[in-house]
Amino acid sequence: MDPQEHESSFTRFQVLENFQPRVVCEPHKKYCAYCFETERATEGLYLCLECDIALCKEHLHIHAERTKHMGYCHRLLEVENLPQGPATKLEVKPSIKTKSTVTFFDYGSFKNYPLDSCPANIGTLCRQLDEAVDFDSAAAEKGWEFQKSTCPHVDSLDQKPLAPVDTSQPHCHAEGCDQTDNLWLCLTCGHLACGRANYDGTGGKGHALEHFKQTGHPLSVKLGSLSADSNDVHCYACDDEVTDDSLVSHLNGLGLDISKLSATEKTLTQLTVDQNNNLDLLSTLEGGTDLKPAHGPWVLGLHNAGNLCYASSVTQAILLNPEVRTSFPLTTHFAQCTQPSPYSCVKCQLARLRAALEPGVPRSEIEPHTADLVRVTAPMLCTGEEQGRQQDAMEFAGQLFTALDQHLLGKHGPWHFTMRYRMECTACGSVLYRTGQQETELPLFVADVQDGAAVQQMITAFFQPAAVEYRCESCGCRACTQTASMEQFPELLVVTAKRFSFDAAYQPVKLLTPLTPATSLELGKHAATEPPAAEKPMEAFPTKPNDQVLYQLINMGFDPVLSEKAAMLSGDSLEKALDLIDQPKQLEDVSVAPASSNSVARIVEFGFTQDQAEYALSNIPEVEGAINWLLEHPDFVVPAKKPTPYPAPGFYRYELVSTVTHRGRDTGSGHYVAHRLVDGSKLVSEGVGSDAGKVWVVANDTKVAVVEKPPLHMAYMYIYQRVPEPH
Repeated sequence: MDPQEHESSFTRFQVLENFQPRVVCEPHKKYCAYCFETERATEGLYLCLECDIALCKEHLHIHAERTKHMGYCHRLLEVENLPQGPATKLEVKPSIKTKSTVTFFDYGSFKNYPLDSCPANIGTLCRQLDEAVDFDSAAAEKGWEFQKSTCPHVDSLDQKPLAPVDTSQPHCHAEGCDQTDNLWLCLTCGHLACGRANYDGTGGKGHALEHFKQTGHPLSVKLGSLSADSNDVHCYACDDEVTDDSLVSHLNGLGLDISKLSATEKTLTQLTVDQNNNLDLLSTLEGGTDLKPAHGPWVLGLHNAGNLCYASSVTQAILLNPEVRTSFPLTTHFAQCTQPSPYSCVKCQLARLRAALEPGVPRSEIEPHTADLVRVTAPMLCTGEEQGRQQDAMEFAGQLFTALDQHLLGKHGPWHFTMRYRMECTACGSVLYRTGQQETELPLFVADVQDGAAVQQMITAFFQPAAVEYRCESCGCRACTQTASMEQFPELLVVTAKRFSFDAAYQPVKLLTPLTPATSLELGKHAATEPPAAEKPMEAFPTKPNDQVLYQLINMGFDPVLSEKAAMLSGDSLEKALDLIDQPKQLEDVSVAPASSNSVARIVEFGFTQDQAEYALSNIPEVEGAINWLLEHPDFVVPAKKPTPYPAPGFYRYELVSTVTHRGRDTGSGHYVAHRLVDGSKLVSEGVGSDAGKVWVVANDTKVAVVEKPPLHMAYMYIYQRVPEPH
């Protein structure tokens, strides 16, 4: 290096005075923030010294130009020491060796400097970043942790040991059972019995459960999990894994000293990791057949970065659908993004995931996953994920739809449809129509049907008249019949078989009722039609709330619905409205408009007109999202209102294109997988030729395989694609 250039480089480094040694907390250094390139890349990754995120060489310039961040720690991986395979609980902190240099962004170009030639503050900071545990590994470790709840049966345990427990040659005490693994020790009496069977039939014969049913002894601990650092305690009364803070004394009561025990079997967390990474697990779910791995355009797996199978399955079943992925072009977003970090931007994370899944991307250099998409679209779910508790796939889908509507499309996506509900009073015959009800799923209640119920018949039943409690404004009767119909049809219809319910004790349960699936649907007969002129309208909502009183009540922090009811009855008196809110029983029989006016009122407070507020809410239901949209479109002219358009009678046919299935016995654990109907002629898989038509594939995290008989009868989410009308 020329001495003058060397001196000027040190001068430039000294400008970066804010790059001082500091506490570095979980930097994003495992993957490029704009794609999923890893340290395996030939050029390595560049770790930004200002925002602690990693960039590949392709995206380094975009990030530097956009953020004006000047210094980067260039990390090159010594490939021979890189562990292979996905991260697991047993290997979340891989031992790798890196070679670090410093890259300086200087007037549109990059210059590299050896770490030992840099000022001390830069070198120290680079070493701190290099030694810190990366964010993705820390999140994966938290995600795999199996959450255990507290249990009232622990404190009330009444031990009655039959005899000291002999662990020298343990075996199941049930008559005729000689099982010696997966043994569960009853903490009440010391009885030893085998656990329940796994998905593939291994694991046990359920004698520990039978012991609970016969004796009522609630708590058992897995014998092979016992050590000073690990234990798995299960409460059969709560049907959940629990924490036993008194386990040491409970084991002492059975003649066991936990300090002298060593774990001989995998814990539940480790078994969960094995199941999620084991494609053979699915053979029993797909009719016992051997599965042939497959890949092709838009057909590949997703890395499970910590108990995120629910998000991976939704991505496979919905986001990879052609109708959805073509709804938002994202190729130029990175350079235009105004967010401080790509990890806080929905568009960046969608673009990142889309780009990684695009056909033609080198698969050996990326590990696409959904963790960052979950964190930015559904932070409440991410909190649950970090606690290790299995989340609901449809709940995540709803959060994802909302994020896409608000942050990406600025309108309702192809998964939205509009419902109309006709309310008819059984006493006076008056009728009220509740129109414009935006939905993203069609629910089917599995608790109401028997084994083998047909999905098509369940959908038909959903649109039949049903008795509901609703106060008629004309006569005061509380008995009405409600009939649903569709005002607008979606391009992508999500039908959810509600398999998660509550038992008599309000404990969550999963319903394992098999259904008869429908590979196609015809919904034209459920289209809304113009109401008959002879109907007697229900005199609904005759009183308009006083706007000034309503605004004051909402600003004082009162419930918006109660505020609207009180403002309707109090005239222009705030004092009277406050008295009514203090006596909510007086407001029980007051009905408010289904399209709640308080949302409009909140937007009007920002200086927008009522027409602007109503238009924005019709496209983006959430107040905050509607306000943001109006602020971003100050010159938008609200179109003139038109009468409610009714669907023209015709072709409303849908074909089943994907499903999401939950495997497991309860609501808080288990595993989600997706099944997709894809073009077999473009697949690379044994036994699938270039002349193949549509074939089903199963996506289980990183593994994708062709399947002949997908378990459609046990699906949780059915995703249907609208079929174009034939010409």
